[in-house]
Amino acid sequence: MITRGPLAVAVFGALISAPAEFGHRLQISLALAAAVAALVVLAVPWMTAARRGA
Repeated sequence: MITRGPLAVAVFGALISAPAEFGHRLQISLALAAAVAALVVLAVPWMTAARRGA
């Protein structure tokens, strides 16, 4: 289950930017949140295998 935390951080990051840059900052923040989520998805199987001792 993926939480809404990364999305909330991305939107907050865009909101604290200047109004003229909102769209661009939102795109960057969402791309970073997607990259972090992808890294987590890729790391979970590796971490669970290491934990089991496989």
